[in-house]
Amino acid sequence: MNAAAVSPGVQGPNVISVKGFRIITQKLPILKAEPIEEMTKRLGIAPPEMIFGDNHVTVESEKKDWGITFNAFDALDRVDKTGTSMLRVAHSKEWQKSREKAHEGIKDVVKPFDWSYTTDYMGTVHPNSRPFETTTKPIPIELLKRPDPILFFDEVILYEDELADNGIAMLSCKIRVMPDRLLLLSRFFMRLDNVLIRLRDTRLYVDFESLVSLRSPAQPHRNARLIQQTLGSVPHWRASSRLSRAIMPRPGTAAETYVAYGMTQKLFEVCSSQADYSIPQLSQKGAQVPKTEAGEDLGVGEGWWYEDLGLIPTFSTWSQVTFLHMYLLTVRLRALPSYESLQTYSRHLIDHFSHNAEHRMDVLHGLTSRAIRNKFLKDLFIQWRGVLAAYDEGLVKGDAVLGAAVWRNLWKASHTGPHGEEMDWTKVARVVAYMRRVISELSQINEADLILHIGPRPGGKPGIFGYSELDKQLVDGKR
Repeated sequence: MNAAAVSPGVQGPNVISVKGFRIITQKLPILKAEPIEEMTKRLGIAPPEMIFGDNHVTVESEKKDWGITFNAFDALDRVDKTGTSMLRVAHSKEWQKSREKAHEGIKDVVKPFDWSYTTDYMGTVHPNSRPFETTTKPIPIELLKRPDPILFFDEVILYEDELADNGIAMLSCKIRVMPDRLLLLSRFFMRLDNVLIRLRDTRLYVDFESLVSLRSPAQPHRNARLIQQTLGSVPHWRASSRLSRAIMPRPGTAAETYVAYGMTQKLFEVCSSQADYSIPQLSQKGAQVPKTEAGEDLGVGEGWWYEDLGLIPTFSTWSQVTFLHMYLLTVRLRALPSYESLQTYSRHLIDHFSHNAEHRMDVLHGLTSRAIRNKFLKDLFIQWRGVLAAYDEGLVKGDAVLGAAVWRNLWKASHTGPHGEEMDWTKVARVVAYMRRVISELSQINEADLILHIGPRPGGKPGIFGYSELDKQLVDGKR
């Protein structure tokens, strides 16, 4: 595995040893900017949108005399860079017909490299390992059909790209370990909407007793046909709701990971927008960014968090309001069908926050040192864990405890407002009422429909997140 493409400070892999063999898998978040830049230089092509450069699956003998690894860098290094395998005129014309306005300029090729990231990768054999030899011996399917206990199973994503919103390309590995054998499936799947479906599978079979390993590649592809379904006069948001519930993947599958990543990105964007802010001085040459008494950069923000509640538009306020909304979503996500699903969605949600927070530190606040940003990100993660514990306690013990947690996090446990005035406790009460209302309304929404309801709806109608007169009326005793 190429060490230069791996980000620092990653957690340890999963390891299992069976009859002289070690099986290792590692699943970590998407690479950040610096490792991606290094990978781009080494590959000579732009990597996919979602590159899991730290992920890998390795099978090796404990004697270190044989081994094979599946990783993203080596797979992408097998993508065609010469132009001989690109999708050419025949496919481009079909694609162009379905998108005449958007793709009028397609000529010979669409991009200067195989932009579908199609790879013939069959794993990286370790140095000093005996190479695979051509054989007519098939993988023993009958042995794999036996109801042997599964000692270990994992599914690892290596990379994914949405092909500029025109399809999908992904490479993933599944591995199943039994007492006497294992089977690994490395699958490249590519769908170009209305044009092509490509599937390339590599299966690795290892028999622990006879010390035999077999590798079987397959490379079919098919033309795709557009599948249309008429939803009649059903309103758009209801049609979307029905469709989203129909296509929600089963818990624990690779498809769920893909869906969770995209869905949590949209959910996070709504959370982040609630107390968003800007630094106007950045676009003004020579202008000084104003500071708060605590030394934070003071920005400009809109919305009820700033205008009604009087919070100061700073990075810390944005992070705490975003945390609050992430917490409200987390409460709803705890009702997912399995604990594994909750972990998947929660991990992606905090990953999106970390990436956005690091971007803000760099772009809005001039923290160009990666070491300093990492320190702040670690502090933020600790704060997030504290937010979960504090708000959970408040939900269980009552509004007084929840209000105290809100006061500590949003108002930094201050008895005075930002301008020295006495603290207005009705503002804390309004946030508590807001949290209770949002949790109640989220509980009535199917998880597949969350993104349709939490943000602003068509026609300018407010979503579940955001100001509501009901919260104010409840606090004022008018409800």
